[in-house]
Amino acid sequence: MGREIKFRAWDKRAKKWVKSFQLYFPKCELAGNFVSDEDIELIQYTGLKDRVGKEIYEGDVLAPMKNDYSPEYKGDWIMTFDRGTFLAVSVDDRFETWAPYWTEQQFEIIGNIYENPELLKE
Repeated sequence: MGREIKFRAWDKRAKKWVKSFQLYFPKCELAGNFVSDEDIELIQYTGLKDRVGKEIYEGDVLAPMKNDYSPEYKGDWIMTFDRGTFLAVSVDDRFETWAPYWTEQQFEIIGNIYENPELLKE
């Protein structure tokens, strides 16, 4: 069985999550209104969960648990999709790792780049 394919949608104009939506290509229908794909950002579920069981999506910012002794996991990380796979990139852009190497016990979601852009500043 493969990974579950799920999305959430960020309304760029209203700066909030869209509660329900249907995708129709090449346009998207959000809450009954047709909008340009420039108005929304579709964010894909990675198939991974953090240590408390919360689903990790692209753009989520993750913090390593304090008991993690790996030096490359210090500081916050951002989930991204690049080169055909989900990657975690450190906020300072010095490290990246293939996300499926992580275990649910190592990281916790502390926000996302849409609602919490201040997390991108170290």
